[in-house]
Amino acid sequence: MLEFRVAEPFRIWLAEPLVPADRKQLRALLPAGAFGIVTPFNPHGRPAPAAENEARLRREAQELSARGVRHVRVDGLSPDGSHCEEGYAVELGREEARALAERWGQSALFWFDGDAFWLVPAAIDAEPVRLPAG
Repeated sequence: MLEFRVAEPFRIWLAEPLVPADRKQLRALLPAGAFGIVTPFNPHGRPAPAAENEARLRREAQELSARGVRHVRVDGLSPDGSHCEEGYAVELGREEARALAERWGQSALFWFDGDAFWLVPAAIDAEPVRLPAG
């Protein structure tokens, strides 16, 4: 699940197909209408201390701002809400977003192409998967 932390927060369940209202809300989030979702939390799949994750999140925001990249806070949550990785929706092309995810030690990122979400490999060798999978 993705929780978009905007003026009027909303959630997207990645296990369910998007409905037209979801697509409209997502396309309006950033001017380009397509974006990647990148987190600096728990690099290389290893749990990091909370203070380290928070410092990484601040550094990521500073980097995005310094580069002039539009970004919006988004949290990735487990279905039961017990696990959360904070990050950002970033207005970058898919390959730029993939490179950013790889630089932050992420195996993959979520990509919204204006119509659907994809799980896109970053630091692993795999093919992108359109969501919901299966």
